[in-house]
Amino acid sequence: MKNNFLRNVMYGYVSIFITSLLSFISVPLSLKYFGQELYGLFAITNDTLAYIALFNFGIPLAASIIFVKLKDYNNQKLILKKALVILILISILLLFLVFLIKSIFPNWIYFIGKISNNIVPIAKSFIIISIIFYLVKLPFTLFGQLLIFMNKVYLSKLIDTISAFVVFLCLILVIYLKWNILHYAVLTGLSSLIALIITVFLFLQDWKGTQLEYDYDESQNVSYKHLFSSSFYFFLNGISVLLIWNTDNLIISHYLGLRMVAKYSLLFKFFMIIFMLINQIMNAINPLYPKYYKDNQLNILRDLFQLSSMVLTIIGGLILLVIYGFFENFVYLWTNNSAIYIGDGACLVIGLYCYFLCFTIVPYSALVVLDFLKKIYHIVFLEALLNIILSIF
Repeated sequence: MKNNFLRNVMYGYVSIFITSLLSFISVPLSLKYFGQELYGLFAITNDTLAYIALFNFGIPLAASIIFVKLKDYNNQKLILKKALVILILISILLLFLVFLIKSIFPNWIYFIGKISNNIVPIAKSFIIISIIFYLVKLPFTLFGQLLIFMNKVYLSKLIDTISAFVVFLCLILVIYLKWNILHYAVLTGLSSLIALIITVFLFLQDWKGTQLEYDYDESQNVSYKHLFSSSFYFFLNGISVLLIWNTDNLIISHYLGLRMVAKYSLLFKFFMIIFMLINQIMNAINPLYPKYYKDNQLNILRDLFQLSSMVLTIIGGLILLVIYGFFENFVYLWTNNSAIYIGDGACLVIGLYCYFLCFTIVPYSALVVLDFLKKIYHIVFLEALLNIILSIF
């Protein structure tokens, strides 16, 4: 267990270093080649995909948690089949709805944001291509979650790193061949699909190599009803997280246009790099909570919780100082364009958000992985509601 923990942490931080470096290089290249408006289009497209992601109804996360709790190999296999059937049917239905909406509402793109008339045709095509690839990939996302909950975070991070490098190569290829944003969408969509297929093979290989002894238990519930009831609170939580993290760009786009989206998304990308560092710590720690809880090692569980909470709170304070004190200089070094700096007020707000996120992420993560989300979902909903109100007004 200790070796796996250290390997998960090491691979995670190597992955973050490489992906952050690639992001650091690709942002100024994308801004210069595609322009500020099309760079803003990337951001609102990602937020649109996040809304579509809600329609997995929390099935990948719920199925993964049920899977790791099952002792019987046949029951594990059964829950996987049922989760995949649901996700495939969801993907087919959503693809049908996308083309139906596209046919009935020719100006559908204006529901997403304020798009300049000169880029409307290419923006429509870019968003549609991105949605199609996302829905094709949807069933495969289950296996990435499974690797994490099987304490194989390092495999997931290895794939993420290779995938990020391939996406960067796609950008370089598009710039070198003077292709447009649609070529970039197709290339990155194909590369991410291949990465997910590799994830499936790695999961199957690892699962096959660590089959549990047959230990059938009638009480192990793997019915569709149990799967949906388990996923319900993850679905509600997903709505809340979506409203908190993925409404800003869409609201900014509607009121201020894609150029301001580009400014905000640059700050948010910096925040996401920091969040990846935090999330990597939690990805390594989270699988330990259900293990210690199941083994009734409550003293170890308490010590782990207290140490994690203290370390993350200190990290949050340092992040606040960095974002508020140095982000303007960082933007200039990053893009050689001080005009894309969003302002001190936004930096202070994001910095404070990072601090409180670090302060609360440990208890929140522990409650989620221990399957107590049903106890706190209303609190997360309240945060989401406040975020929407403050964003609009």
